[in-house]
Amino acid sequence: MSYASYNTVDQYSSPSVGSSDLPIDMAEGNEANVDLIGLECDAGKDVTKEVEEVEGDYLDSKLQKRVLNFVEVLPPHTGTCVCDAIYKCLQEWSIEEKVWTITVDNASYNDSAVRLLHDSLSFHTNLPLDGKLFHIRCCAHILNILVQDGLSEIKSIIENVRDSVKYISASPQRLHSFNEICKQLQVPSKKLILDCCTRWNATFVMLSCALDFKQVFPRYQLRDPNYNCLPSNDD
Repeated sequence: MSYASYNTVDQYSSPSVGSSDLPIDMAEGNEANVDLIGLECDAGKDVTKEVEEVEGDYLDSKLQKRVLNFVEVLPPHTGTCVCDAIYKCLQEWSIEEKVWTITVDNASYNDSAVRLLHDSLSFHTNLPLDGKLFHIRCCAHILNILVQDGLSEIKSIIENVRDSVKYISASPQRLHSFNEICKQLQVPSKKLILDCCTRWNATFVMLSCALDFKQVFPRYQLRDPNYNCLPSNDD
């Protein structure tokens, strides 16, 4: 997950700030009007700091989703540290007794964090369905793992395309030369796209875009002898 600057993180450091992005009942201090809250948590980096985004889902007339906080997680990034960071956020909003599920990815420290959080919350209140639905694994993360496993079969092709995009995009002169070839071949005006290698859908977009330039890359190589990551014809 990408995060805004740490100034944005600071905006969500307490319930009194950034309330426009939060549930109306909670922002106005009427937490009692929200009966059950499902949490979604994801980790990321802001510059050099590890942060955990905590989102809350709840129902009124329809499903609502709001950012509750961006919490700094002090190193090491263990299950205990993540649990403490999430629990602190819940305490700030006084919603410890309203949480009934938490959705996280399959990182091993999350298993530990959810287990510790489950024990802490169940000490104060009875979790719905005895906590059987408390730990929800992120379907998007599972899908990403499955697709990444399939993409490993064409790893060398992906690396050549990725390195090509990086190389050409790294210099205005290279980009200019590449675009001149596009004009000569009457390739529709588009930009090269570099993927985020941990997200399969970003890799798919990068490869789909590169296909539009499949006649351009070999002609660019004739102009630049230092370009050595050209995808082969078989690729």
